Amino acid sequence: MLSLPLGTNSREGMFVNDLDKINLVADLFVAAVTTGSRQGLEQVFDASAVIWHNTDGVEQSAAESINVIIATFRNRPFSYEKMQRAVFPTGFVQQHVITADGGAFEMPACLVVEVKNSKITRINEYYDGVRVAALKSSRRNTG
Repeated sequence: MLSLPLGTNSREGMFVNDLDKINLVADLFVAAVTTGSRQGLEQVFDASAVIWHNTDGVEQSAAESINVIIATFRNRPFSYEKMQRAVFPTGFVQQHVITADGGAFEMPACLVVEVKNSKITRINEYYDGVRVAALKSSRRNTG
């Protein structure tokens, strides 16, 4: 199980600063997404988190987003490659390439993430919707 030691602060020596906490949240998010851990995703999201996608302008709840992540990548190993991340006091920005199907599928993406109290409260997600539709279509056709 992925876990963040909530309530731990820098005075206890666990973290050097708040940026370390936010970077840990980002690491836990990536681990939960790429392993398909519903429990890990539920732990890292604030209950009222909002996830917005550039492709449709729709805001999803954390629960809706978790369901989409699990359904899209169920039984389909994938990873975040070429990750670049900048961490700020209010969250992080991460650019990566989502790779699946042994490298046959690649999609650049960018996340702008707000973090409060060691929980993700908002994600603005930027990606190529045509590539995601193709991935979902191939998923329906193969499994």
